[in-house]
Amino acid sequence: MLDNKHKIKSSQLFVFIIAAQIGIGILTLPSIIVEIAGHDAWISVILAGIITSLALVIIMLLLNRYKDKSILEINKLLYGRYLGSIINLFIITYTFIAATLGTRIFTDVIKVSALKLTSPVVLTFFILIPAIYLAWYGLKAICRFANTLLVIFSLVVIFFLITHNDFRLTFLMPVADAGIGPITMAIIPSFFGFLGIELVTIIYPNITDKENAMKYALAANLFSMTFFVIVTGYSTGFFGEEMLKYMEFPLFNIARSYKAPVFERIDLFFVALWLPAMGSSILKFFFSSYYSINILFNIQKRGVLLSMVYISVVVLSRVPKDVVQTNQFLEVLNFIGIGFISFLCICYLLSFVNKRGVGIK
Repeated sequence: MLDNKHKIKSSQLFVFIIAAQIGIGILTLPSIIVEIAGHDAWISVILAGIITSLALVIIMLLLNRYKDKSILEINKLLYGRYLGSIINLFIITYTFIAATLGTRIFTDVIKVSALKLTSPVVLTFFILIPAIYLAWYGLKAICRFANTLLVIFSLVVIFFLITHNDFRLTFLMPVADAGIGPITMAIIPSFFGFLGIELVTIIYPNITDKENAMKYALAANLFSMTFFVIVTGYSTGFFGEEMLKYMEFPLFNIARSYKAPVFERIDLFFVALWLPAMGSSILKFFFSSYYSINILFNIQKRGVLLSMVYISVVVLSRVPKDVVQTNQFLEVLNFIGIGFISFLCICYLLSFVNKRGVGIK
C-alpha cells in the first residue's frame, strides 16, 4: 500500500484534516452548543479548538517517536501482538461506523433539502461513487480533491458578507454572560466538530516531509476552529440564540432567508455547493477504514475489498430507523472518537515506559 499514489506532503495533510473536520458536523454544531451556552457558544468552540490543538501536539509527538509507523503498528509494539490486534480492530470499526453514519446523514440532508421523492438506497449508492473512485486512486488524489474545499469555505464567508445586513451584533452581547458552567459544558459537543485529527495516525507513514507535519496539522486545526467560530457566531447573530436552538441545519436556513434577484431557490444552490464538503468528510473516514483493513490483513485484491466496504457502508447506513436514531448513534460515536484521541495521548505516555520500536524506522 505504501506506493506513490499514497505519498503526500505535509501541505496535503493540511487539507486532509480540514476536509475530515468540516463538512457534516458544522451543519448542526451551532444549534447544539447554543442550546447549552447561549450566545456565548463561540467561546466554547475556541476552548474546544485549543484543547484539540494540545491533543494534536501529543499525537504528533507520539508518531514522531515511532518515525514511519502508523498507530496500527505502534499498538502492536506497545501492547503486544494479540492485544494490539484487538485494538486495531476497534480502530477499523470506529472509522467504518463513522463513514456509515456520515453517509446516512449525507443521504438524509439531500433527501430533505432537494430530492424528496428519490429512494434513499439509490441516493446512498450514488453518493459513495466518488468515494470509491478517489479511494481507488489513492491518498494523493483524495488530498488533491480536498483542495477544492478551500474555495467552497471561502464562498461561505463571502455569502455571510452578502447577508450581513440581517446580522445583529447585539445578539452576541454581553460576552460571557452565560457563565463559566454553561460555556464549559458546551466544550464537549464543540469538541465533536474537531474529530478527524485522529485519522492522521493512520496515514502518517505516507507523509514524505514529516518534519513539517506538526506545523501543518496545527495550522489545519486552527483553520477549522476559525471557520467553526465564524459559522457559530454568525448563525447566532443572524437568528438569535432562541430561534437558533430549534434549527436543524442553521447554515442552510441562512441560505433560505436570502432572496436573490436571479436565483429563485438560493438554498438549493447552497446545498449543492456544500455537497463536496459533506462527501469529502465521509471520504476521509471511508478511505481510512479501507486502508486500515488493507494494511492489517494485507489483502491483495484491492478492488474486491473496496467493493465490499462500499456495499457494507450502503447496507448498514440504512440500519437507523430515522433521523433521531441516527443522531443517537452519532452521539455515541462522537464520545468514542474522544476516547480514541484520549487513548492516543495515553499511548504517548506509555511509549516512555515501553520503548520497543521507538526511534526505529
